[in-house]
Amino acid sequence: MNKIIISLLTIFVFVACSIKDVQKSATLYNLEDTSKITQDFKSSKILKISKIKTSDILDSDKIWYQRENFETNAYLFSRWNDNFSKLVENNIENTLFKSGIFKSVFTNYSKIDNNLILESKLIKAIQTVKGKDSFVKFEIRLFMIDKESSSLMGSRDFFFTEKCQSTNANGAIYAYNKIIKKFNKEMIQWIKILVKKS
Repeated sequence: MNKIIISLLTIFVFVACSIKDVQKSATLYNLEDTSKITQDFKSSKILKISKIKTSDILDSDKIWYQRENFETNAYLFSRWNDNFSKLVENNIENTLFKSGIFKSVFTNYSKIDNNLILESKLIKAIQTVKGKDSFVKFEIRLFMIDKESSSLMGSRDFFFTEKCQSTNANGAIYAYNKIIKKFNKEMIQWIKILVKKS
């Protein structure tokens, strides 16, 4: 009996140490867009960005990939610096703040009064690996709402497919950052048109 208990304790300690080592050695990644944003339109509107709605899979720090046989896995030694949906939400907030379109931009956690609400649904974010090639597919749906009238000003799906430099996590990050630059540019143009009409 004692031998069994000792064996179980040894296995438990070994597994715990292994998990700890994996977490320590994991490389953390962020979404980055260093593009310069031109401020050519300003309004007196205050924008509130609601928490992104998404699946549990995308509301995590895992970087997902899918093989040709539709087998889906997450990289073991590569992770996002925060939950992926939170990184996308932070990107939207920072981009729209820098754009100068609004008098102020803040997230759902603030109690400041606002004129407009931007809601979003993160639908897809995955690297697809096919032989020696891989692509990242990213899809997000945005809704702009006029708070005073509780009416929908507009909605749009943004869908991007970007080729990766390699079939590993580094290749995926390269593609995600290219996608985020394109998304930010298109999002700003779309929102400018909506705000100018309001």
